[in-house]
Amino acid sequence: PGLATLSLEDIVPMWERYIALADAQAFSEFSELIARKGKKAQLRGVRSVSLADLSSRPCVLIGAFNNEWTMSLAGELRFYFDIDHQIKAEIVRDRQNPGQTEWKVVNSWPHWRIPADYAIVSRVFNPTTGQAVVIAAGITQYGTHAAGEFIANQAYFSEALSHAPRDWYRKNIQVVLSTKVVSGAHGPPKVLAVHFW
Repeated sequence: PGLATLSLEDIVPMWERYIALADAQAFSEFSELIARKGKKAQLRGVRSVSLADLSSRPCVLIGAFNNEWTMSLAGELRFYFDIDHQIKAEIVRDRQNPGQTEWKVVNSWPHWRIPADYAIVSRVFNPTTGQAVVIAAGITQYGTHAAGEFIANQAYFSEALSHAPRDWYRKNIQVVLSTKVVSGAHGPPKVLAVHFW
């Protein structure tokens, strides 16, 4: 028998039914951290969250290129995610050093054979939502999972605070991380840059 042909009308996207494993792992790390502080986390898919939801309470955004809210709310920060279509690379860019392009992943899709990944962890007061926003996002799943581990592990987080101002906990912060990727698994997060304001 021949192969059946499907029309586009027969394909139904299931956007809210599934979550990337690395996003779930990062969420698990974060929810365990806040559970130790007596708080409770609620998991929501990006398409089911409105601006009104984000304006009603602090939130954690997980993932970069698969999360429209991350790309929108973090787009004006010093460190941000970008795509260079000419070299087929996803990049962590620095507005204060626009020529810096070494924090990139080239041709990751579909095989994910990359030597390293990069992530950004941010905690900022967002003027659009009027709330604090935490972002844990990597270029690929490896960086996102490493960002979740960075937030939840005091030893990793302390590395970023080694030159922090005394009142750092009242300030916005961004941390750029790298993680080695070996045999389909990421290594520990390494701090590359930290910015307070």
